[in-house]
Amino acid sequence: MYLPSGCFDDIQATPHKLRDPSWTPGQRSKNWHQLDLIISRREHLNNIRTTRAYHSADCDTDHSLVCTKIQLRPKKFHRVKQSATLRINASATAIPENVSIFNDILSSKLGDCLELNTEDHWSHIKDTTLAAALKAFGKNVRKSQDWFNANIATLQPVIEAKRNALQNRHRNPSPSSLEALRETRRRANEKCKICANNFWMNLCAEIQLAADTGNSRGMFEGIKKAIGPTQSQSSPLKTSTGEIITDKSRLMEGWVEYYSELYGDRSDRNNYRGISLLCIAGKLSARVALYHLQKIAERVYPESQCGFRPNRSSVDMIFSLRQFQEKCKEQQQPLYIAFIDLRKAFDLVSRDGLFKILPLLGCPPKLLSLIKSFHDGSRGSMQYDGNRSEAFDINSGVKQGCVLAPTLFNIFFSVLLNHAFKSSEEGILIRSRSDGKLFNPARLRAKTKRRLRWLGHVYRMEDGRIPKDLLYGELESGSRPIGRPKLRFKDVCKRDMLATGLPTDNWELHAADRSDWRSVCSLALQAGEERLKAEADDRRAKRKAAMNKATCVPVACVFVCSGCGRVCRSRIGLFSHERKCLSQLR
Repeated sequence: MYLPSGCFDDIQATPHKLRDPSWTPGQRSKNWHQLDLIISRREHLNNIRTTRAYHSADCDTDHSLVCTKIQLRPKKFHRVKQSATLRINASATAIPENVSIFNDILSSKLGDCLELNTEDHWSHIKDTTLAAALKAFGKNVRKSQDWFNANIATLQPVIEAKRNALQNRHRNPSPSSLEALRETRRRANEKCKICANNFWMNLCAEIQLAADTGNSRGMFEGIKKAIGPTQSQSSPLKTSTGEIITDKSRLMEGWVEYYSELYGDRSDRNNYRGISLLCIAGKLSARVALYHLQKIAERVYPESQCGFRPNRSSVDMIFSLRQFQEKCKEQQQPLYIAFIDLRKAFDLVSRDGLFKILPLLGCPPKLLSLIKSFHDGSRGSMQYDGNRSEAFDINSGVKQGCVLAPTLFNIFFSVLLNHAFKSSEEGILIRSRSDGKLFNPARLRAKTKRRLRWLGHVYRMEDGRIPKDLLYGELESGSRPIGRPKLRFKDVCKRDMLATGLPTDNWELHAADRSDWRSVCSLALQAGEERLKAEADDRRAKRKAAMNKATCVPVACVFVCSGCGRVCRSRIGLFSHERKCLSQLR
């Protein structure tokens, strides 16, 4: 232990040390003593800044407050920096000279390969290929693009001029050299500000244009370019009890424990699923059968089926769900949505029922026999803790991991739903009008905003698709509430067209062709941005002109009565006087 306020010298000899003692035997005594101590560990001495006594104005006490100021330094976590993976400069592979050098090095090195085992042979090939590629093409170096590097050609002359002026100032200190140095610094700072402002304005314009056109890849690349590369930082993990894990082995065990709890109890057999194992020939046969099976599945699939189906996406159903909510809210109709998750869906498919359904859908006998061969006589075995159980028969369900399983399940489930709800009249009826105009003024009386590319995607869908029917249609029953109508997706699209200058009466001609619609949207959004920027510049110029305009000196106005000739000070006074004066003259 250590006493920071430890031994003191003679207080009377050093009166400035009155801040060190903290006790006096009496009020009249001038002898102060140091009795109050602050104890600290010796390894913490570097954190202690000062220790002193504070004497107050209260004379009734014989003790003074003793305080210590410390400066805490948090402990840093030292991490071992891992060596970065060598990356080949792929852009240099387009140069024929580099390719020839790589081939020469590779042929000369691989020709010396001796008779080695498989592992050594592979290591030799890998190391030789990597060394030859590094020597021929070079290593890929990441370059962080910023405003300075982008304008280095413009900034280099002014930087050199400032450097020369500084050297001249050191060699010849005089008022003229100082003035020249200040002038070059001013020009360099001005040029840097202009280059930085132009760089960030252009980058923001690119990000905004990418966001407006729906180019999410370009938008995120621009944001990444703006904020620069981010270094991945790992924080210390804690156990379930809140204890920080520092041991690497315990850290990995903690991850295993977390994911074991996340994916369920491993001791529960209900958390396990079997998986089918097929040879390469079996996988090829299943892929051929899937091509013909999908044609049969299209005959029974409902329009709402999107999973494992070409030209269908779950995004379409999300859009349809939002349209349902929008139209039910607009026409004051209740909407109830049920989300159902089938447990062990693939395992509960009846094979006998499935094989009876397929011929009714027009499945050829050869294709049916091929599908049966994948399921009849299938056997399974359980491998656990290095031991394998006896083989057992699998008589129900479709195979997990087989390419045929999703399509077979969708066929089976679609037939069940069609049979169960074939005569049901409950639900929401849509009255579609896809043959008419979307932006008919009689049906749409508001502004619009955006989603132009998605609008073209929905327009190019075939008639009968749920997203298109919902976009062009309306509910069979229901009425809109009194007052301003709710903002709809169609309103947002029309407002966007009006803002960008796109025609709202013949936009379908461009939307029918995907590339033409993308090009038209990009050009319109760019023109809209330029128009908004020009309008903002015009308003800014007018505002500055109004601020810089010299104020005119007001001319004294004379308000004279037409009846008696009296001079009034204001117009309102003249009006009041004339009303009385003229009435008397009459």
